[in-house]
Amino acid sequence: MKNMKNTTNMKNPVKFMNKRGGPIFIYHVYDNSYMRIDLLDSSESSLHNIPYHSHIVIKDVILINDDIIPSETIIEMKLNKNHICIN
Repeated sequence: MKNMKNTTNMKNPVKFMNKRGGPIFIYHVYDNSYMRIDLLDSSESSLHNIPYHSHIVIKDVILINDDIIPSETIIEMKLNKNHICIN
């Protein structure tokens, strides 16, 4: 994973505001792999250690029994700001 070395010692706080009414998954994309950063409920949260210009994917979730499963992709972007509002 060639981009992994860029993520060490990063303190870039990114504020996510989830207005969708349900939880969402946030992933960081490395090469061809997704690393789950967090599961956010309907709220605001600041996440740390996300490098600037990272490839971020935000997915909706579905509930199957007690399991939370990632569903459709809501946003896929290169992170170039420190505040993201998800509607």
